[in-house]
Amino acid sequence: MKGDRRLTLWGGALLALLILLAAGAGRLSPADPIEPSDPVAGRFLTPGSSRTEIRLGDGSTLLAESARVVDDGLEIERLGERRLVPLADLATADPAGALRARSFPLGTDRFGRDVLSRLLYGARSSLWIGLVAAALALFLGVLVGGVAATAGRGIDSLLMRLTDALMAFPHLFIAIALAAMFDVSFTVLILILGGTGWMGTARLIRAEILGLKQRDFVLAADAVGAAPTRIFFQHLLPNALTPVIAYTALRVGDIILVEASLSFLGLGVPTPSPTWGNMIAQGSDALTTAWWVATFPGVAIALTVISFHLLGDGLRAQLDPRSR
Repeated sequence: MKGDRRLTLWGGALLALLILLAAGAGRLSPADPIEPSDPVAGRFLTPGSSRTEIRLGDGSTLLAESARVVDDGLEIERLGERRLVPLADLATADPAGALRARSFPLGTDRFGRDVLSRLLYGARSSLWIGLVAAALALFLGVLVGGVAATAGRGIDSLLMRLTDALMAFPHLFIAIALAAMFDVSFTVLILILGGTGWMGTARLIRAEILGLKQRDFVLAADAVGAAPTRIFFQHLLPNALTPVIAYTALRVGDIILVEASLSFLGLGVPTPSPTWGNMIAQGSDALTTAWWVATFPGVAIALTVISFHLLGDGLRAQLDPRSR
């Protein structure tokens, strides 16, 4: 049991950290995740790079390797060349006030966008999609499995054959087919991932309820005349949800992987909105020259999947009476 608690604690702590980073993306992000500071000079800056940012009067910015205040404005070195930025082009009358030091801890992508900012906002998108889609799959699975286990042999057979037919196709294959048919948005993607991921939950909840129906406390409730709906919601469902919760925790990581796969194929959340999947897709053709663009979101996906699997395994072992 100690090992099971450690799994739960490690998975929960890692997941809590990821959720806190995603929730604080607005404050923790050093830059706008969509608009680049400088699409030319900021392109493919390596992790740990630093630049001087010059604010211009039209609201745009320039990145320079160095900048020096002169009588007529600013003398900057940009892309290996020296040039003068006139005082009239700056955002302030004081040239020094238009300068700001910028650092890029995780580098930038091909458009000059800060990878750390996109990683944090991508965590918000990917975790939200994974959690809400898993909740939808849980609801549909409990609904179908509960009806199948309590509505009689004919309905049970019909629903289970439908479930088996859907389970015969890989989850990713069904998701790709549906995503290709619709104009994908956050809502549509959640409906696709949740609506195609309930089959395992339905089979599990059905098996649990069928087993619980033969237990003494359920037979006793039926013998004293308790209504079927009361038996279901008061005795069957609460006891059947114990293993389902652990299974759902495992499924969240798998759903995030499917979402990342769809985004990698261009069928996920439309760009430029950041998700870990489309960040990997945008950096996949520059792995030898700009490895950081795809590597950091890939590591984030791996850590998220590991955290959910640790949490799910720990919960399953702790909640299973046979392991005590």
